[in-house]
Amino acid sequence: MSLRKSCIDAYLLKNLLRFALLALFALSSASARQFVASDSLIGLQPDSLRPPRYKTRFIPFIGNLERSADSTSRRHSTQFVQSDAISAADLLWREPGVFIRDLGQPGQPIQLNIRGLDDRSAALLLDGRPLRDPITGRCNLYDIPIEYLDQIELENSSASLFAAPNSAGGTINLVSHQYDNVHPMTKLRFLQGPFGHILTDGIFAQNLSRGVNAMFGFQRLVTDGRFPNSQYDSWNIRARVRYNITENLNVWISDFYNKATTGLNGGIDPFNSPTLFDEVTAVVRDESTVQTVSRHDFTLGLVGKFLPDTTSRTKVLLYYSMIDREYSTGATQYTPPTFSDIQKSSLWGTKLEQQIDLSPLDIELGGEIERRIIQKGFFLPKLAETYSSAQARAIIRPFEWLSGESSARFESLRSDDALSWSLRVEGGITDWLSIWGGLSRSVRFPTIQELYWADSSLVRLGLPGKETHSVLEFGFQIKTTPLSVSLQGFKRRIDNAIVLRQAEIFNDTAEQYIMFFPQVDVQGIAADISMRFWRFALAGNFTYTDYRQQENSTQPFPRFASFSEFSYSDTFGDRVVDLKVAVRLKAISRHFGLQLIPEQLSFTQQNSALSPGFAMVDFYTVVRIGDAHVSLTWENPFGVNAMMVPYYPLLGRNVKLGVNWVFTD
Repeated sequence: MSLRKSCIDAYLLKNLLRFALLALFALSSASARQFVASDSLIGLQPDSLRPPRYKTRFIPFIGNLERSADSTSRRHSTQFVQSDAISAADLLWREPGVFIRDLGQPGQPIQLNIRGLDDRSAALLLDGRPLRDPITGRCNLYDIPIEYLDQIELENSSASLFAAPNSAGGTINLVSHQYDNVHPMTKLRFLQGPFGHILTDGIFAQNLSRGVNAMFGFQRLVTDGRFPNSQYDSWNIRARVRYNITENLNVWISDFYNKATTGLNGGIDPFNSPTLFDEVTAVVRDESTVQTVSRHDFTLGLVGKFLPDTTSRTKVLLYYSMIDREYSTGATQYTPPTFSDIQKSSLWGTKLEQQIDLSPLDIELGGEIERRIIQKGFFLPKLAETYSSAQARAIIRPFEWLSGESSARFESLRSDDALSWSLRVEGGITDWLSIWGGLSRSVRFPTIQELYWADSSLVRLGLPGKETHSVLEFGFQIKTTPLSVSLQGFKRRIDNAIVLRQAEIFNDTAEQYIMFFPQVDVQGIAADISMRFWRFALAGNFTYTDYRQQENSTQPFPRFASFSEFSYSDTFGDRVVDLKVAVRLKAISRHFGLQLIPEQLSFTQQNSALSPGFAMVDFYTVVRIGDAHVSLTWENPFGVNAMMVPYYPLLGRNVKLGVNWVFTD
């Protein structure tokens, strides 16, 4: 009995000691916590029982030339879904100084113009890699699905010269979405328009493992066309795998494929058509010409931060493009074409860019080499050429309110060298007012088509040489909370300008001339305004362009062009439903414009037909319900008859309905 009592006493004593030790430990911990809390410089140690916080390895802005655009910018994807745009051309219309030469039918060749220069002098990039056709120096914006894009960068300062060659007019960089999602994401878009116009787009993205993301997307765009032989049928397939090796090193590989078949009817015959704008009675000039273009773009990219300063970025791009174009005419339902031309071209290249932050000085260095090969073509010989360049850019900010930029590009092509440079100064006068000015001299090498295209109807009046662009520009911006106003003026002189001109537009066999003007002068003003009041918003731009050849005024571009939009937005049901109702206005003045040559996919100057000016109004609404955006558009409700290229009438009164839906998990 005494032994049992002794054991019980020992057990109680042991538990009492254990309790005392636990109490002492608790008191010491509380005291320690109180001491730590009183000192804000000492952090708490993490709980070892909790899983470590996930640390992302993704480097942002890997496809950008500059920093990412704000989500409220009209060039950001969050604003794309608030519109009914089907191509990047619809989005670029909103930019001051940009003019899109449209043929009125989805998929038809369009021409991009920036401040009086066409797309031969405007670089188009996708995540920093070039998209220009090696033969024509152009790119069809319908080939780039806007659902693939996160934002659009438009550069016409020294950043443009550094980013790409032949960018005297500016550089447009299309930045794709870079997903980093643990849960699967699916995005679907469907749009139905007039004359059998259907757009279907789908995207799937998900992280396969920590640091590895895969994306796949497709798009089908078709239309029967308003007029005979204006049908369009295209497929786009894109895929990308990105491996975030560390938080300072990302590598990706992407494949971008596009194939499109287009009917090229040559426009409406004005002599045999009762009216140009009636799709029932209008007669087209050509009912048998068709082209099929397939393009394959492959890119391997690396972006890293290898220097101690994490803002210094290294970027390497390896790319390969293969373009096939089959052009045929004279075919009927029962007979093969009377003429067919198969053009095969390709290019491969590499780009290296290095950013160095030496605050207040930022330096960017780069190099580029590109090999262009023409393998086959009826109008072109088999040839190959190599382009190479070295470029540098410096930005200095000696004061918070003042910055200066300078850039230089030395390039070599066809045993010929050229040096381009630019200077720019910007000053913040107040918190809401900034002014800037710039001076540049850049070079555009002639395209392969301008040099070597051999056609019986094409006459060269001399040997094409380099164009030299000298530009003086200035501008200011006023930016307050409800209002933003900007204005930019420019004066450009082009020495040895290469101009394609056609004798008349009514005859397919009319002679075309590649002419060289010792001097072409382009000057203008581009203004932009955006304002918000309560739930109303107003955004618009205005561009004036004066174009002179040897001091003779010509009108290949409208002197006045404007795009504006007035909208009302509201939220209902505890932010479950967002509503936007808008009216937009597109207006241009009369001009002679340019005539499309379908065989060459080029636009030529003509003085036979004057395209009258017009003002066209559209109404549209976008409703967000949960994760879906539903759009309804009433285009040209007043039935305005208009055209930009003779004789390709723009669409009349019609309705479009679309839905854009995002699924997660």
